[in-house]
Amino acid sequence: GPSAGSTYKGKHGYPCKAEISFKEAAGISFQGVVIPGGFAPDRLRRSPDVLHTVKSLFENGKMVAFICHAGWVPISAK
Repeated sequence: GPSAGSTYKGKHGYPCKAEISFKEAAGISFQGVVIPGGFAPDRLRRSPDVLHTVKSLFENGKMVAFICHAGWVPISAK
């Protein structure tokens, strides 16, 4: 799954460096999550850590928002 320190390229080649992994984020209290659209959701929805985090946020009444194709992630998280 997504890991800390990794650099990912967006659809137009712009780099984005991950500061923490979803596994590391599990112990941090967040108010919500915004999942970007594009190609990322297809990979994110395959990560058990991502799905667990999204589902946990939703079940705890936190905001879960998504853009475009990112709706795949909360759907996959059930």
